[in-house]
Amino acid sequence: MKERIFIPFCLLALYTATQTATTSDAQSAGTTTTQPDEREQRYETVNLSEGALSADSSTTKGSLNGTTAPAGNSISLFSLSKDGAPCILLQVDALIEFRYKTKFGKYGNRSIYLPSDVTTSGDCKEEDTATFDLKWESFVLTWSFAKTLGRERWYVSGVQLRFDASEKLFENNIAGPRVLTSPESHPMFFPTPVGKSYSCQSETSLQLLNGDTSATLFLRGLKLQPFISKKDFGPVYECSPGGSLAFRDETAPIAVGSTLAVVVLLTVTGYGVYRYVKIKKVQYDTME
Repeated sequence: MKERIFIPFCLLALYTATQTATTSDAQSAGTTTTQPDEREQRYETVNLSEGALSADSSTTKGSLNGTTAPAGNSISLFSLSKDGAPCILLQVDALIEFRYKTKFGKYGNRSIYLPSDVTTSGDCKEEDTATFDLKWESFVLTWSFAKTLGRERWYVSGVQLRFDASEKLFENNIAGPRVLTSPESHPMFFPTPVGKSYSCQSETSLQLLNGDTSATLFLRGLKLQPFISKKDFGPVYECSPGGSLAFRDETAPIAVGSTLAVVVLLTVTGYGVYRYVKIKKVQYDTME
């Protein structure tokens, strides 16, 4: 009778471990994602500044201070090369929304597209780390990449935006350099198997912060891959349906799954010891 009860108990424990790990993993997303149709208006009409030309979906290009504002569905390809071959590839339609405190104590909001004619630089000489800079005017958008300890996955370890607040874009702002960074509490964005490219057609947003100034980096039609061994994007690793899990901390599901696995193992071991002692006792009684 005890054996019949034990087997369903083990199956129930294993099922619980699997479901708990899955739930914890799904709840650990650290960025905001929306379907393209939900935020289409954001890309169709963006006021770059008061009185400035608005980028409209029916307009091929507009500009502000030399920065190109592409049409609503313009996806650009950026690359960094090493020894004549690309080592980092980034394909994206990006928009940056700023929120800053003016010199009058109020908050202002401005938006700007990531232009297609940026200057790229960076470092991809190391095997486990890399950086990729996109430069235009006074703006420098830096992507930092790394690999997990087992080198099975690569991920974005951080995003940084440097710029001069004296740009005409920031009306009534306090002049001076600004450095906005992604939150340190989210150290892993877009974890992807090494050799594959991360792809997400749904809109993904990353928060960049520093005091009274912040920015939201909206990414649409994203395709990204560092540590490239060939001359083009590797096999596609799609984000989850309905949006990407840009940040996925696997500590919680691993801990829960491991704990339940240990419980099951101890239960099985205890049952084995029990059976061994019982059989020995039966054999002893039989011999008597």
